[in-house]
Formats: sequence, structure tokens, C-alpha cells
Amino acid sequence: MDYSPSKIDLDAIKTSDGSVVKYAQSTGGTAAGCTLGASTYVFPLGEQRSVLPGQTTIVEAQLYWAAAVTGTITFEVTNFPATLGMRPSSQNSGGTPAWDVKDWDVTTGLWIPLNPTNAYVPVVGSGNSAAGAIVTAGGTNAGGCVFTVAMLGSRRARIKLVLSPGGLVRCAIHGKDGGGDRT
Repeated sequence: MDYSPSKIDLDAIKTSDGSVVKYAQSTGGTAAGCTLGASTYVFPLGEQRSVLPGQTTIVEAQLYWAAAVTGTITFEVTNFPATLGMRPSSQNSGGTPAWDVKDWDVTTGLWIPLNPTNAYVPVVGSGNSAAGAIVTAGGTNAGGCVFTVAMLGSRRARIKLVLSPGGLVRCAIHGKDGGGDRT
């Protein structure tokens, strides 16, 4: 089964305050993506318009960045829920679930970077590189990378970018399931 719920790329979230940087579609010759500043951002996978990583056999996320973008990019996972649930004791005054682990949480130990020693992340663009599953955007040329993860058991995943300086970044996700009962 093909899991591509949307033809629109993902929004980014700034980790310092949870503000959302909306994806802007290409219009009249302008490039598509999120314009990010010098800061730390995440692209949540399994939220917004993307596939929940644990629901597919293969999850793939592709990033593109403009020439000026400099920083490190990592793939992170958590098994903790985003909210505390719908129990009345777990709700905010408006009746919505209270946060447990936010997509943009930076508390050590809540989100774990995946960086196996045998990881391969293809990277393009001169000056850009990968060491295992840690990608470096070199700041001299536009580039991109693809994280491909199979049989991911984690509840949630995200791509984290620590940028200085920032620039135009774009992230899209796709997932496939080979069929069969995965319950």
C-alpha cells in the first residue's frame, strides 16, 4: 500500500518556542519550502500531513536546502506520546489533551537520534556530507539528502536541523507497506 496522504511538503517547527514555519508552495519562479533562520527546527514525521512512521514498512524523508544553509541534520525518534490522552484529568481547560512530549521538545532523553554505525544517507551537493546518519549542510552549495528507514517501531519520528545560518529548506515524506497484517 502506498502512503502519500498529501502532495504538500511539511511545515517546520522552531524548538525554542514551538512556532510553526509554514511550507510555501512555488509560485512565479520562487522556490518552494520553509524559510528558516539561524536556530534549531524540526520536521515532525507522523504529524500534520505526513505518514506515521510506525504504520509503514518503509519510511523515506527527503530534504532539500539552498546554498547558504549551514548546519547538522539528524533523524530522531521517541516512543512517548505527544499528548496525555482524553481523560478529564489529562485535559487543558478547553477540553483538549495536555502535552506530554512535544514535537519540538529538546529535553535530553525524550527524543533519541538514530545513528547506527552502518547507516547510509545519500547526500548531494558539493560541500555537503554525511557521517553515518548525521548530515552536514556545508553552506557553499545547494544540496539534499534522503533518510530511508525500514521496519521502524518507534511511535513518532522527526528530522532535526541545527542551522547557522539558515535559508530555504524543504522536507517531504513518503511511506510504503508491503501488505499483510501488521497488528
